[in-house]
Amino acid sequence: MSFIQKSTLRLIATSAVLLGYLSVQTVTNASISIMPLGDSITYGAGSTDNGYRKPLYQKLTDAGYDFDFVGSQTTGDFGDPQHEGHPGWHADDAGTDDILGQVYNWLVTNPADIILLHIGTNDITAGGQNANEVGSILDEIDRFSTDTKVILALIIDRQTHSPATAQFNIDVNYMAQSRIDAGDDIFVVNMESALNYTTDMTDNLHPNDAGYAKMADVWYDALVTTTVPEPTTICLLGLGALGLLRRKK
Repeated sequence: MSFIQKSTLRLIATSAVLLGYLSVQTVTNASISIMPLGDSITYGAGSTDNGYRKPLYQKLTDAGYDFDFVGSQTTGDFGDPQHEGHPGWHADDAGTDDILGQVYNWLVTNPADIILLHIGTNDITAGGQNANEVGSILDEIDRFSTDTKVILALIIDRQTHSPATAQFNIDVNYMAQSRIDAGDDIFVVNMESALNYTTDMTDNLHPNDAGYAKMADVWYDALVTTTVPEPTTICLLGLGALGLLRRKK
């Protein structure tokens, strides 16, 4: 079963307990909500504000998946342009322009089943990168709901190779693996190795359309082809869990 299918599981209440046995109800939800989350790379700087979101939307739609991009931002020239990509923002900047301080409220307004998180580029530019700040964002996501799945990117490099980016990604991967070992529902993807930095960048920080398409491929593979454990049916005190989203008919 794919990551995108697993993330559609919902715990539902059933009301009937008849003759000593529990009733389990199966519900199939209409779609899953996906929040693209990050800075100008999520926004789509360098590609008419589409970024990786447009090619990812096209790949998921062409494959028949039922999904909805969510967020307070609406940019791009395709059918589902909502997101939380904020140009210039940091993981944590001790102010208003950071993901850490806002992500909980964004999720309250636009709940997400899956988050695609790519953050840290502006922190590195300012010399204040810290993988633990990304961990704090994950804490805020868990505060909203531990059922929200996070696909966490090791961020792209710069056109001029950045040793600080490479070290940041090592630190983020170590932090994420520690959380995964403790049971956190995170999946790490390596964006750093996905691009050709000679041909796939429009400037030192932002991909061109070819680079964003490669990012979309990485997100797509994580969403739909990653093998995860099969779900189990829960039957306890009248509560049942199944309800897998399928492709559109």
